[in-house]
Amino acid sequence: GGQAGVFTLQPITQSDWNAVFNQPWIIRVEPAVGQTGQTVRVVGRNLTDDTIVLFDGGALTPTTRDVGAGTLEFVVPTGLAGGLYSVVLRLLGTTGFVYSNTVSYRVTPHLASLTPDNGVPGTTITLQGAGFTPTSQVRFAGTTYPVTFDNNQQLRLVLPDHENIATDSGPKQVQVVNPDGRQSEELTFDLTLDIVVRVKAWLVFPDIWVGGGGLFGGPGPGRDAGDVQEIFMNAPMPSQVWAGHHIVLQFDPAVGIASVPADWASSWPIDDVDFAENQAVIKATDAAGNFLHFEDGAINFYFVDDIDDWTTHAYTYRGAEDRRQEFVIFEDTPLLTDWEEAHVAAHELGHDFGLPHVCGDESDVTFGRDCISADDDFLMHPTTNMFMDEGNTLTLEEARIARRVARPWHNL
Repeated sequence: GGQAGVFTLQPITQSDWNAVFNQPWIIRVEPAVGQTGQTVRVVGRNLTDDTIVLFDGGALTPTTRDVGAGTLEFVVPTGLAGGLYSVVLRLLGTTGFVYSNTVSYRVTPHLASLTPDNGVPGTTITLQGAGFTPTSQVRFAGTTYPVTFDNNQQLRLVLPDHENIATDSGPKQVQVVNPDGRQSEELTFDLTLDIVVRVKAWLVFPDIWVGGGGLFGGPGPGRDAGDVQEIFMNAPMPSQVWAGHHIVLQFDPAVGIASVPADWASSWPIDDVDFAENQAVIKATDAAGNFLHFEDGAINFYFVDDIDDWTTHAYTYRGAEDRRQEFVIFEDTPLLTDWEEAHVAAHELGHDFGLPHVCGDESDVTFGRDCISADDDFLMHPTTNMFMDEGNTLTLEEARIARRVARPWHNL
């Protein structure tokens, strides 16, 4: 900025010389890359007993100082996002603060836990750790997915559904990847392609016995809680029919009691009323809005008194709001054997999974094919003597069932 051809000398004073000569200087930080909470060692020159660290502008008191060796240590603050942060040393000189050169420390992602650490396609996984960013992604089984960013210590990943998971079952490696390319440790998620369906059973009694009065004093189902448990928990059982199709029944062994109007208790549903009225009885609530005898998110089986001992079928209803069947009415059929009862229960669960009686029904998304000879043993056939054979199971296309069932019922 001076005149061309003219040297301008600007002498320094002794104090200027001393200030520069004694200025703290960072030679290196060890390590220069790591996680939050990491202890970092600074190697430098001209340290004093009052030297502190400015980490991204914030003052940190060193945990150790060795002035003679020219080293100090500090702990990287927790709760930081991943990325580069400045490190500067500051000490008090004779005329004010003196600052060192600036170096960088890079925060990398740390993955501490997965909740849950096992599940099926469609599961929401909460990833907890440190050093995450709003644009972090998660690598699951080698494929990178976008996530929901809650904060620098928590992300949420929703696994693709059964149709789009693009991997088989088994242990899968999970890793957080930050936008700067830095990667966390890997944790393992145990993926299963099984679809878990909760089942809740109820014994239905009239709220007032018309014949003699009194609560629960009148007719009810011929089965007791132990009989119902045997259908779902002892071999043979509906789970055995469905297991080959990656459908697992999670039966609640605590069989409930449902108290309903007498006409519903003996034969349900009532054919001359609409679905909404039948559903209202099933999904009755108390004053606080809690279901009295209905478990949300489960397939509810209601065992009622049967006016016809020869009835060997049950009814199922489908919720109009999402086309999902929610409950099964199982009329008392004391003449059935164990395996026959298991088949009847499995048959009604088939309706809850969206399966029709006719395999060629074009309105149903599960089949989309014509009947074949094996369908003579098809468990969904409406005529009981067509599937009442102890050795018969479901002759269905597994992938179609998984796609149909996964949407309303997976991971309940």
